[in-house]
Amino acid sequence: MNDEKTSLILIVDDNPKNLQVLGNILKQEGYKLAAATNGPQALEFALKKGPDLILLDIMMPGMDGFEVCERLKNEPTVRDVPVIFLSARTETESAAKSFEKGAVDYVSKPFNTKELLARVKTQLQLKHATERLRREKEKAEEATKLKDKFVSLVAHDLKAPFTTIVGFLELLRDDPKNPLQQEQKEILGSVIRNGEGLVRMIEELLQISRFQTGKVSLEKTFFDGHYLTASVAATLDLLAKKKGINLENEVGPGTRLYGDMDLFAGVIQNLLSNAIKFCNKGDIITLFAPSDQKATIAVKDTGIGMSKESQGRIFQHEEVTSTRGTAGEKGTGFGMPLSRDIMEAHNGTLTLESSEGEGSIFYASLPFVRPKILVVDDEDSLRELFKTKFRSIDVEFIEAEDGEKAIEILKTTTPHFIFLDIMMPVMGGFPVLKYIRNNPSTKTTPVVVVTCNDKIETREKAFKMGANDFVNKPLVMEELIPRVRRFVC
Repeated sequence: MNDEKTSLILIVDDNPKNLQVLGNILKQEGYKLAAATNGPQALEFALKKGPDLILLDIMMPGMDGFEVCERLKNEPTVRDVPVIFLSARTETESAAKSFEKGAVDYVSKPFNTKELLARVKTQLQLKHATERLRREKEKAEEATKLKDKFVSLVAHDLKAPFTTIVGFLELLRDDPKNPLQQEQKEILGSVIRNGEGLVRMIEELLQISRFQTGKVSLEKTFFDGHYLTASVAATLDLLAKKKGINLENEVGPGTRLYGDMDLFAGVIQNLLSNAIKFCNKGDIITLFAPSDQKATIAVKDTGIGMSKESQGRIFQHEEVTSTRGTAGEKGTGFGMPLSRDIMEAHNGTLTLESSEGEGSIFYASLPFVRPKILVVDDEDSLRELFKTKFRSIDVEFIEAEDGEKAIEILKTTTPHFIFLDIMMPVMGGFPVLKYIRNNPSTKTTPVVVVTCNDKIETREKAFKMGANDFVNKPLVMEELIPRVRRFVC
């Protein structure tokens, strides 16, 4: 018997004659039936039994059909049960309102038996097909989780022994007491390089597995794109020079980015390594921040470029591609998919432009975030001074004139940096600092305590409670701005 013929249909109508007519029509088709004569009764039955379909009259005393449907759609356990409205009304607005409330169909009284049965059958088939798809999706997701867990376990168990093997091979190659012949050293060097490649592949597999299983939590901070790219370029400069490739960093100081700095550095390192791999002697690799794209670092090279077909596969986990470089370099094939995962975890993007023989440009784009600074101080003039002086570093200011207002703001807003006065009416700064450090969303937010109280015990208490810095009034703004730049660039 088909799924729809074993379905339970709930008929809701305050007219017993209508219940009887509908019941007879549907009973002849072999459906299981239940009836309710009012809205509350219908809701109670639906929540207890979970019918497969509800035929719902609109015009009922007390609670009408629209309200019943609205309440059903607000209940997680029955919100997906299809509802067909039944009504003697023929006005267009009734049909429109039915669909607004969440109904899947609308049938006017008196019923056309064939039409009614066709609509019932269609909705039941759709419901059961959707449920089958959901079950298959859940099975597929569970299988994927098991596969990811297996890959993660295997990779984790392989990493340590492979790292140890490579380490002992290096000791053997470089042992001054038992020196090897040159040919033996070269063979051992080749084995070590292959072993190091396997360790890198295992590490990338572990990283991919962590992203796919949601085990990576991003530690977002503001950081300067110039210093990050300079640092990454420095680690790869020797590799580039060996191939006769020039690395140029045109990312200017003060290029503010917001994200997990270590993970983003890994993306830039992957892009640079890839560029070096596919460049020849005399080629140039340039790091730059596009003027028309905020919070973006681009890596441009004059290398061999990529075909359209390769561009379509380079970020896919399903088709791991590892093309040899211009000097025969091998890759793991996981670097680009992992980089795409990292950017997507940031709600960012990783895109490319490339033509064969003309080089490539990769764009790593993070969401643009403007730093939010909360200033908590009872002096209007001081808050205004903060806004005026910090306008040059492009930040958004939020103000609170006392501790209570600050806590109200913190309940709905998470600033990136907080200036906190200690001596204020209504509520002082220390209870606010305690709230900040006990609140999961702000427990790592940088806080600079600002006060005219210069007692050593006040300073010690502030640092003990989690303040990042301490500044005495009257303020010297020229000293304060560099302190803020430590945290928001």
